Amino acid sequence: MLTRVKQFFTGPVLEDEYQTSVARILNVILLAIFAVTVIGTIAIIPFEPDEWIFNLTFGIVISILVLGLRWFLYRGRILIVSVVISSILWISITALLTFGGVGVNDPVFTGYFLVIAIAGLILGGGGALIFGVLSIIVALGLLYAGNIGLPIVSAGEAPPLAVNMITLTITMGLTTLLLRFAMRNMNESLNNARKNEQAQIEANRELENIRATLEQRIANRTSKLEQQAVQLQIATEVGRAATTIRDIKKLLPQVAQLIGESFGFYHIGIFLISANNEYAVLKAATSEGGQKMLDRGHRLKIGGFSIVGHVTAKREARIALDVGEDAVFFDNPDLPETRSEMALPLIAGDELLGVIDVQSKREAAFSNEDISVLQTLADQIAIAIENARLLTERQEALATAQRAYGERSQKAWGELLRSQPELGFLSTLAHKPLPTTGDWEPGMRETIQRGEITTIDKRTIAIPIILRDQVLGVVRLQKSKKANPWNDNEIELMDSLIDQLELALESARLYRETQQRAERERLVTDITTKIRSTTDPEQMLKTAVEELKLALNANQAHFVIPQAESETKETT
Repeated sequence: MLTRVKQFFTGPVLEDEYQTSVARILNVILLAIFAVTVIGTIAIIPFEPDEWIFNLTFGIVISILVLGLRWFLYRGRILIVSVVISSILWISITALLTFGGVGVNDPVFTGYFLVIAIAGLILGGGGALIFGVLSIIVALGLLYAGNIGLPIVSAGEAPPLAVNMITLTITMGLTTLLLRFAMRNMNESLNNARKNEQAQIEANRELENIRATLEQRIANRTSKLEQQAVQLQIATEVGRAATTIRDIKKLLPQVAQLIGESFGFYHIGIFLISANNEYAVLKAATSEGGQKMLDRGHRLKIGGFSIVGHVTAKREARIALDVGEDAVFFDNPDLPETRSEMALPLIAGDELLGVIDVQSKREAAFSNEDISVLQTLADQIAIAIENARLLTERQEALATAQRAYGERSQKAWGELLRSQPELGFLSTLAHKPLPTTGDWEPGMRETIQRGEITTIDKRTIAIPIILRDQVLGVVRLQKSKKANPWNDNEIELMDSLIDQLELALESARLYRETQQRAERERLVTDITTKIRSTTDPEQMLKTAVEELKLALNANQAHFVIPQAESETKETT
């Protein structure tokens, strides 16, 4: 209830602040007109009893008009209400001055000032100017008409003094009230403007601070991104260099040196997991203290109380600073200048190969962004380590296989050479290749013993036939007396041909072994098939003895099966 009453007197609240202010002024004016109409109608009846019906009717019409205008006002029709109020007041005052029997000397004339003030408040400067000009024109016209005695102006009896006093009081009171209301609104507007200006200043200051902060953040972020770009470039170059090194013993020291020089870190240590998966063993280091640790075989327990132990257990990077609980990590007498440390796991596939330990002399030298950059480098190094290790293992396996195959080949050639007489062939321009035995020309035995090419004279050379580090024979090549001496290109060509001969001899031997093995398997299959062709044990034994005799080209085959009580059964 109180809220509605308060809203009735304060006026509507519209979306726009300025319209709300004008609506409140209009509401005050309408309430004032309503109050004046009601009070004036009641007060004037005793002074004009003969016209009470007209006055009462006029008061009711004005009251209804005021209520109708308030209805429009609460619906936001500000301009309509403003024009109607100003026009009605101006027309009413003009009608009273012209036809109401009063002149410009009547207090009613002061109502023009009220209209001009109302028009200025609700319609602005333009409305005040329009109604001010109209009022001046009417006033001048009335003065001129009265001066020349025109009948347009009624010269009736002057109204009673009380009526004039009431009219003057109401006019001046409403003018004062409107001016006071206008000044209050103006002060409120000024205060609001000051507050808005101060708020704007504060907002601008805050925006300036935010802008400066954002600029600083952008500058820091840009600097950080540039640093990360440089780090990524360096990491790519280091990773590329690491992939070109195949020997793991050379790989680790060079990688550690590259990282230290590229990033400018105090100490770089590379640990590898031991064979029993119990320790991380230091394999490469860049600082003087790290070299001392290498010399004494420094190692750390996996999962132990160290940053390297933590990383090997968790398989994730970690940063330690020279503050708080991490300070216990910085008690290594070999590295006394360490203030920040970061360790990153070396993981290839699902296997943990080791850890890269990076240490700096600066406090808080590492951040989470550094982890992402350096972990990329660590992953590349892990792949390089895994590739180098696999290459080493394959090379060792290949060397072992080659040694085993060489020994087998040497044994096979030894058996082959012992199983047949000495072989030799001689070819000349006049004769095709002919077998020769025991004919060793000068220099050939020396070539066999030395195992290298021998120049017997300017037109005669001897080239050894070597297979699996075993000298199988020698080829003696002699030019005619009219030919030019042997030159280096010719000797190299002959050596290449002998290399091809060596490979062909090895292939022939392997082919011969394959044929022999196939013949043995065929023979075994044939004998087995003949033995199994009967179900009679005695016949099986006879077949076995006969087939073995034929297969081995033996004069006699003797097969004995021991029987009970030292009796035997023989098959011949």
